[in-house]
Amino acid sequence: MNHTLHPQTPTFRLDLLLAAPASRAFLFLALSFVVSPLSLYVSRLYSLVVVLALIATSLFFLVIPKFSLEGVPTPIDLPCAIFLGYLAINGIIAIGAGNHMNNVMADLVSPLQVYLCFEIAKRTKFSAEVVYGWIKWLLLFATLRAAWQIVTTLAGIHMLAPIYDASVSSPLATIGGFTYERPIDPVSGIIFAVALTIYLTGFERKRSVMCAIASAAVLILGMTRSEWIAGILAVGTAMWYAGLLRKALSIAAIVALVLVLAFAVVPGLYSAVSDRLITHTLEQVSESSQEDAALGALRILEFGTAMEKFKTAPVFGHGLGSWFGTDVTRDQSELIFVQFHNSYLNLLANAGLVGVGLLLFILLRLRRFLLAGMRYEDATVRALFCVAIASLVWYGIFMAFEPIYASYHLPVLIGILWGMATQKYYYHLRRLMQKPST
Repeated sequence: MNHTLHPQTPTFRLDLLLAAPASRAFLFLALSFVVSPLSLYVSRLYSLVVVLALIATSLFFLVIPKFSLEGVPTPIDLPCAIFLGYLAINGIIAIGAGNHMNNVMADLVSPLQVYLCFEIAKRTKFSAEVVYGWIKWLLLFATLRAAWQIVTTLAGIHMLAPIYDASVSSPLATIGGFTYERPIDPVSGIIFAVALTIYLTGFERKRSVMCAIASAAVLILGMTRSEWIAGILAVGTAMWYAGLLRKALSIAAIVALVLVLAFAVVPGLYSAVSDRLITHTLEQVSESSQEDAALGALRILEFGTAMEKFKTAPVFGHGLGSWFGTDVTRDQSELIFVQFHNSYLNLLANAGLVGVGLLLFILLRLRRFLLAGMRYEDATVRALFCVAIASLVWYGIFMAFEPIYASYHLPVLIGILWGMATQKYYYHLRRLMQKPST
């Protein structure tokens, strides 16, 4: 059995794409679109249409008898299908009750994308060479995306991140005397955790370091606290399951040293980061009036609203697409409606205890599946499961700070990584079972 993480193949083999099955090719296009700079120029709605079209095309080729492959059963298939089935029924009833179809679809898209990409990827053949090639392309596209955002930020070129609608302007930030438009990009956030995990597992060192550094620069410029929190916890969780936590802590010490040197060279950077991460956070938490719409007060109001809605429909919720939120005022004049900045509160209010319970059951079964994969002796399988859990933990934490519709792109990456890990795991397991006993 091959235990190496580095197959002896050329760097970017064309046959990884040109000779690929049709379903795998369209899946690769979806992944490339998500992490490349291209999606930065496409609005959230059009990005969603492009991604869903590529996923649907990949799924279409997969179900054709000529192209269909052997199913790969996992412990999470049935729970995921039940969860999505419940959400679908809930959504249909909600539409019949008057909820807007677009709002219902917004609640359905993310779990549907994770499920479809997972099911497609785990049924698609991924040799060690193909897996290695895909990881290289992923890191390359993500590095180019981050580098381009750094260039446009420093050059003052207007760039609209896909988390925003076209009518919303990105907030400004100041480092020293330099005021610029913050490059808030959840894709770079999750890629930072993925790239760092890839490096720590030894899967691909040089490209993962470049990608992690470029993505970290975007996060520093964006000063997005939720992405940093998610990144640290995601990498820590992945390394804990991999038994590499001590190694991760040593890397964290090096990163901290680099940051100290950067703060010494650019004092304005330290002031900006400390103001954003510490001072600004404490000010927002301490303020509690509804009029100034401070972050801490807003989160408390959102939680109260969610609990009130939950009490009136605790079992099945009010239906997907209800889009509950909180009315806040700014300058004591303009009334602004703010949807829940917490996807779990949104799920609780809309799908009730049944929806939340099914999600928790999936996570428990997923953990069992992860532990089985991490016990497997093949290094590639273990590395893929590490990267997959890092992506899922990052997304799970980030969604505690954002509405579910805020990042339609990320579920594609999560589903594909879990599908690739699953396919490699069962492929090696079948080979082991087919070996004649000695």
